[in-house]
Amino acid sequence: MALQHRRVRTLLVLFILGVLASIPAFGGSSVVGAVVAAKNASVRGVALMPGRTLFSGDDLRVEYGMTLVTMGKGSRMVFGRDTVASFERESSEVTAFLDRGTVSVYHPMDDLVPLRLEVGNLLIEPAEGFGTLGEVAVTDEGVVIKTTQGLLQVEPEGTGQAFQVPKGETVKFVPNLNKVAAASQQQGGAQPHRRRKGGFFWLPAGAAAAGGILAALAVSNAGGANDAANKARAAAGAAAADANGAANAANTAAQNAINFNCAVQKVADSILGNPPEASESEPPDCDDD
Repeated sequence: MALQHRRVRTLLVLFILGVLASIPAFGGSSVVGAVVAAKNASVRGVALMPGRTLFSGDDLRVEYGMTLVTMGKGSRMVFGRDTVASFERESSEVTAFLDRGTVSVYHPMDDLVPLRLEVGNLLIEPAEGFGTLGEVAVTDEGVVIKTTQGLLQVEPEGTGQAFQVPKGETVKFVPNLNKVAAASQQQGGAQPHRRRKGGFFWLPAGAAAAGGILAALAVSNAGGANDAANKARAAAGAAAADANGAANAANTAAQNAINFNCAVQKVADSILGNPPEASESEPPDCDDD
């Protein structure tokens, strides 16, 4: 009887030791990364503080601020203002799902843990064998992907295409309106189907348009200068168009140049907050309208 009790106790101790040994493995498998810096950001509705550990399933919201998260061996993601993202850890890979906003991704060459980003049907990941730094922005007009260092790979699921975005290159993807409309009809007018935690179904667009989206995004992140920048671009476009006909209408071109200078000055006054009457550098012949 005593021998049986000892055997039972031995088996029980071994079982408990096995359970305790497995806890770090299971716990670690759900860890996504650690928050290094955070400003005006929250996870599950709780204000995010540096030192917080992010787990699989966490939802991140960044308001007027940013969040820096380290992952793996030196990898990091920086989430910009007005960003909504969530995370998933499967096996040895980490995936971030970007609903809206911006994220900068850095993945060193010696980090063997795959780091991926999903936006709707887009799968974005650094290529193996490169130290990669890239940026992804989700706006109302599309998804813009830019590689600053290394190589990013983009696979739009459902299109049969794959893209490589090398250093210095930018690509843009726009929503497939037909796909969105079809999904809405199938669901009785409900929101179109979302793949996992991503957004719409995206299709590749021209590189020139991507540059325009990045410019618009930079203006937006600059703060309240968005409207002023739009006016400046419009004024510059008008001046350039008038300049094409200057050979046949010198007087008209001269007047347009004056108008352009006035427009630029007014935009500068608007940015600096100067009232019209306080501007000492306003060119002559400017109307006050």
